[in-house]
Amino acid sequence: MPGSGWWRVLAVAGLLCGAAVPARGGGFQLQDFDAKALGMANAFAATADNPAAVYFNPAGLTQLDPGLHGSAASVMIVPDTEFRADAGHGRDTEMEADFVALGAGFLALKLGENLAVGGGIFTPFGLGVKYPDSWGGRYIVTKASIVIAEGNLTVASKVPLGEGIELSLAAGGSLAGGEIQLKRHVDFRFLGADDGRADLRLRTNRSVRNVLAFPAMFLGGKVVPRWNLAGMLHLMDNRIRLGVSYRDGLHDVEARGRLKIARAPVITGLNGRFTAETETRLPGELRAGIAVEPFDGLTLELDYRWVNWSVLRRLKATVDGPSGDVEIPLEYRDSHYVAVAADYKVTPALSVRGGLLWDQSPVPDRTFSPTVPDNHRIGFSLGVGYEITDGVTVDLAYLGLYIFPRDKDNDIGADAAPGGGGLPRANGRYRTWANLIGITVGLKL
Repeated sequence: MPGSGWWRVLAVAGLLCGAAVPARGGGFQLQDFDAKALGMANAFAATADNPAAVYFNPAGLTQLDPGLHGSAASVMIVPDTEFRADAGHGRDTEMEADFVALGAGFLALKLGENLAVGGGIFTPFGLGVKYPDSWGGRYIVTKASIVIAEGNLTVASKVPLGEGIELSLAAGGSLAGGEIQLKRHVDFRFLGADDGRADLRLRTNRSVRNVLAFPAMFLGGKVVPRWNLAGMLHLMDNRIRLGVSYRDGLHDVEARGRLKIARAPVITGLNGRFTAETETRLPGELRAGIAVEPFDGLTLELDYRWVNWSVLRRLKATVDGPSGDVEIPLEYRDSHYVAVAADYKVTPALSVRGGLLWDQSPVPDRTFSPTVPDNHRIGFSLGVGYEITDGVTVDLAYLGLYIFPRDKDNDIGADAAPGGGGLPRANGRYRTWANLIGITVGLKL
């Protein structure tokens, strides 16, 4: 009978293989923290004229009126994923209804005409998928979730360069931390037994569960720092704006927790909790945009974003006991994002907006899995903003994302059985549509 260390290796490898949530592209990186930006397909690097500029381009904070500004946003992401199975890979399945509710908050203080400071709390990385326990890919994943919370402080200053020309520069720093959870089944049919259950939970800090608990990160454990730089050039009395913002990646992200195995046959000796840990990196990004106001009330913007996902070559997990390390190749590639948008002020209090986007997936075919049924995507957005009273605004937005169908035709999941192969690998075609609905309330004091 194989030793317990061998069983642990197979259980952990089967759990993680193809489910590399800490190193995923597209939908794992989030930027939906403001309803005005969402209504413009997040083409906001050269507009950035509200407190959410802290994230999109902090140099834009110098555009605010003197005083204290704040905003609170909530965005609900509702994915709709269906799986059409190849022969021998289970039955057709729809992902169970699940959604990710994002929250973000920003504060900005404009000091005089040329200096501003700002801060925000947001979730730059997040994921939520859930499949039925009976689906053909249950040995790869039944549930995956991730939340990385970040707190960011920044300072921005504006310098006049000549008549109708100004330059704004900003710099800041962040602390981040969060939680990862992965669930799947373990196959024991070769022993005549029902499926076991594997549940992996890792946290950078045991107190951090979501963005609302962000302050708990300072109570102990490890948080991850990063920095950001930004600039905005204002031309023709702000009729033309060029915006650039760079946010460094998260280096040396260490997460610790436990791997829980349940319902395994007693003979395997697998049931129990085992200490687990991983260390990885998360990517940085560069965004640039140009905004033009051809006439009063209308703003047109074109944005580009680059994300260096290529820093994620593999996921390495360490489990206690004789199992040793587990390494899963990821081999992600850098991704690119392009969006165009328009914002039109119908009346002094009412604005309408819309946008189009194209987003490249960093996940190659050889590491694609149902944990993240990701592919290149296109989308459109609509939004409206209204100033209820002097200093109180409300923005609403909708963003629809069409993820192009993608065929899984690889061996991810083939080694998830301690008995040795023979499992359906959930190969087939994945189709996804995602709906994002956002609201932001803004205040000026």
